[in-house]
Amino acid sequence: MDADIGSWEAFLRGRPEHEVLVKARRELGFTVYSASSGLYLQAFANLRVFLELSFAAIAFSVDDLRRRQWMADEASFSFTKKVVEDDGFFSATYLKAYRPAAIKEAAEFREMARATYHHCSQFVHGKLPVTERLPPTLTFSDDALVDWARTARDAARCVIFILYCRYADEFLPIDDGRLAETLSHALGHLPSVRRMLGLPLLRRDHDAFS
Repeated sequence: MDADIGSWEAFLRGRPEHEVLVKARRELGFTVYSASSGLYLQAFANLRVFLELSFAAIAFSVDDLRRRQWMADEASFSFTKKVVEDDGFFSATYLKAYRPAAIKEAAEFREMARATYHHCSQFVHGKLPVTERLPPTLTFSDDALVDWARTARDAARCVIFILYCRYADEFLPIDDGRLAETLSHALGHLPSVRRMLGLPLLRRDHDAFS
């Protein structure tokens, strides 16, 4: 999924938000390294930063003034404000402007983003119900690794969804197949994605729309 996000990043080269998404992907690389090294708490911390920077990159793509202020440390970015129901990336107001076809699909990813960010924050803040399940030394933990992998997958899928909503209309017409592949891989169950890619609807969706 890092490679999938990298395909979208390539299309953003030359844009102001590209630098922020590059930093986000770097954190995604760090979270893989940390998890592979048994640094599970750090892996979840890296994952939270990945989410924050990825969402910030999209926010700054439509607000260059805030990006400049943020880069100058004169403004902050609130992840929480971007996942509220009546505002942010998953709201009907935002999606009407960028991807109306995804409005009915957004709730799944809004809740996924909230839950993923909250879970990562539990580790960042050292909450005992989650941190006490981690091994006390640098040893392998199957439970911790499975938890991290599931959380990382959901975080990446949320980021691909907001990249899709923000840029699909602009980039898919000039896509060489790479972006279509990322969407099929990460979001291939969504009716709006299947329609855009010219794929048949899944049976449950076909029945719902027939």
